[in-house]
Amino acid sequence: MIAFQFSTISIILIVVSFLHIDASIHRYIRQVTATQCQYPNIVMCDYVQCTNGRCVEDKNSVDCYKCQCAPGFTGKLCDSPIVTPSACNPSCRNGGECSQTATNTFICICPPEYTGNQCETSVLDNHPCITIPTIVCQNGGACNINGADYLCSCAIGWTGRNCQTPQNSCPVDYCLSGGTCQMNGSAPYCNCPATHFGQRCEILIGGLTTTTTTTTTTTTTTTSTTSAGTP
Repeated sequence: MIAFQFSTISIILIVVSFLHIDASIHRYIRQVTATQCQYPNIVMCDYVQCTNGRCVEDKNSVDCYKCQCAPGFTGKLCDSPIVTPSACNPSCRNGGECSQTATNTFICICPPEYTGNQCETSVLDNHPCITIPTIVCQNGGACNINGADYLCSCAIGWTGRNCQTPQNSCPVDYCLSGGTCQMNGSAPYCNCPATHFGQRCEILIGGLTTTTTTTTTTTTTTTSTTSAGTP
């Protein structure tokens, strides 16, 4: 690598020397700014090799070229690997998954039961669904763990985050089998059709069967035939 860079620099110096000689002979000195290519008539990419990339002409730079590096490399000649941060070091624990962010950093994505930078802390140790379930979910509601948070499944007739609010209207599709729903305070009840009963009209009344019996009456007609004798 060192030998290659030395050869590249030597070639560039030789080219520059010839240009100075040429300028001296013709008594002409090219005036350029600090950001312009000093030797626009020379294809510098003929003398420069980018180690991990390709050379392109750049007349707006003093070097007259630039290296477009392959992914993972940087430097003027693309000879320096890009060092990325270690992936989740220390590693994720308790089933956490390491994920790369848009800024090339790494974070642990923890399962619902754990939290912390490495998913090292159990949220169940002091979780309200474990320690005070009937306080966070009131009026018979069931407490469900949702990571470090909780969700209440409210009993019929109650609503709200903590099931603290009486429900003023019947739940959707509460009554079955054609029953109609009405509220009794915060509790719904069903007016069931004659064929069903139960809290939600879910039970068919057994033995309630309509049987149709058809009776067929046969009428027999007897025809008497009288034979008349010949006197």
